[in-house]
Amino acid sequence: ISADQRLLRWCRCAIAAPGLHCEPVLQSALQLLVTASSSSNLRKGGNRRRFCAFVLQDPEAGAEEAALISLFEHLAKVLKKPTLAAAAVVHCHSLVMRGVKLVVDSTEPERAFLRLFANRASSREWRSALARCRPDMGELADDMLSHLDRRCAAQERRDILLAPGVGANVTARSVPHEEVCAGPECTNAGVQKCGRCKLVSYCGPVCQKAHWKAHKKVCAKAAGDSSRAELQAALQGEMASMRLDSSNLRVSQERRCEETGFDYIITADARQDLGLSFENAFMGIAFRTAKLVAGDRSREPQQRHGALCRMLDTIATNAVRFGVSRAQVHTQLEAEYEPFNPDGPARFDMSKGDLETVMDRLP
Repeated sequence: ISADQRLLRWCRCAIAAPGLHCEPVLQSALQLLVTASSSSNLRKGGNRRRFCAFVLQDPEAGAEEAALISLFEHLAKVLKKPTLAAAAVVHCHSLVMRGVKLVVDSTEPERAFLRLFANRASSREWRSALARCRPDMGELADDMLSHLDRRCAAQERRDILLAPGVGANVTARSVPHEEVCAGPECTNAGVQKCGRCKLVSYCGPVCQKAHWKAHKKVCAKAAGDSSRAELQAALQGEMASMRLDSSNLRVSQERRCEETGFDYIITADARQDLGLSFENAFMGIAFRTAKLVAGDRSREPQQRHGALCRMLDTIATNAVRFGVSRAQVHTQLEAEYEPFNPDGPARFDMSKGDLETVMDRLP
């Protein structure tokens, strides 16, 4: 039956006009098309040509993608049927995914699926049908939804970050400046400065004593005739070497955010810091996800770089209206995480697992 070309063409026409047919007929048509597109005679060569013939309705050369999009739109109309069975929803997804593999990209079909369909208006019908049938489909519905939702989420995130009125999504408030204790492995606030150089702060005499061996060279330069620039360079080298295997600044940032309720605190000047809160819930979750990836040393360097660039864009885009420059934010992020090139190629995609981790940590 699945080799009957006339029957298969009739099935495709039925899908193009779902209003003329009842749900059982449409489900049977979908099942026949899926069976034919996966049958052994398709795999013997010419499978792309045959799929184009009976599913995509013989598109002209170069118009295969447009025909596949047309199929997606027709199936969206089928999915509007309120009593359509879960099996038919699975057939719709299988048919389009096989078309993507045969016509567009066989190596990364999920990425091609996202590019072609996720931002189309008709994807709403797909999501609605998957949500409706989720009790019968379980995790399969979640996997199919991810083919649509991940790209939509990424697009929404870009729209938020690039919107002209993005400041309306963020509130900012000045908070007292807090130095981080320079003691090894300490993340407490530095409440007293070194009495000799006045360049570093400590939470108490224990940390000051523990840090003295590493700090005394810089302290001696401060007592001499060294220029301010030389002192700052020496101090940055000292702090970088001390924190090479630790994350004092980052842990201190997390502690302060937890205590104050802000999403991020920027060191604006020596007297006041700036606390940012994302009123847009999705922006806040996306930012926390980027922080999670950027701070995970087990990730690939490209992933951490992309996450840092996304954090920089998010903070700087919103902080500039409060008088904080992009360069300030970049310097602080490098101190908290690692050096990175903000102008280089970067890509950051939020994975389902990372999002779930962030959501589980929300209060």
